[in-house]
Amino acid sequence: MTFLFAERKTKPESSPFDSREPNMPNNVSPWILYLGPFLRTNPSMLPPSAKRIGRVQALQGVTLGLGLAYGVGALTLGPSTQRIAPGWISRVDYWPSLVLAGGALYGCAWLYGGWAGAAIRRRPASAGRIGAAYGVLTLLTVTLVGSSWNFAQDAIRFAPFPGTTPADFQRHVADSLYDYVAKPLAWIMPLGSVVAAGLGAWFGRRVRQRQTE
Repeated sequence: MTFLFAERKTKPESSPFDSREPNMPNNVSPWILYLGPFLRTNPSMLPPSAKRIGRVQALQGVTLGLGLAYGVGALTLGPSTQRIAPGWISRVDYWPSLVLAGGALYGCAWLYGGWAGAAIRRRPASAGRIGAAYGVLTLLTVTLVGSSWNFAQDAIRFAPFPGTTPADFQRHVADSLYDYVAKPLAWIMPLGSVVAAGLGAWFGRRVRQRQTE
């Protein structure tokens, strides 16, 4: 007769924002359920961890790569009296471009890494191609951001003096674009795209591996 005195378990009241599909992961925001009809992809296939994994892997790779590059510069670009020069970057004339490129690289790792993580979650079989595409896009973005400093310096500091015609100024800007934007792209992109695509493909497979763990 003890069952007559057992505490009756009542089902807690559920909020309309707690309704989930049976196969919906717990880490999916309830608001995505209401945006689901407007998304091209089933929201259950895109948990927030997809972007997070892509960003973490990209940021780790960028930090490792920049650390190695800075170490190589400290060993090779310092004064002859020092074997290791931690402040070598201040001796380089184009150090602002390097700083901008490094910042752009971290920005691309956060933004493109998240996009790549979501894309790989949707199409895991194409992880290598997705990573390669975002690798080339990152190289293009970093090159444009890094070269923008030299272009701005040349276009502003050496601008034609007052009294010149607008055509002269337009010609000067066009020459600056050619020297500091078009030339770096022509030098870096052909061979750099191959390296960036290879690293991006490795990154894509790494993200897919982490997402399936």
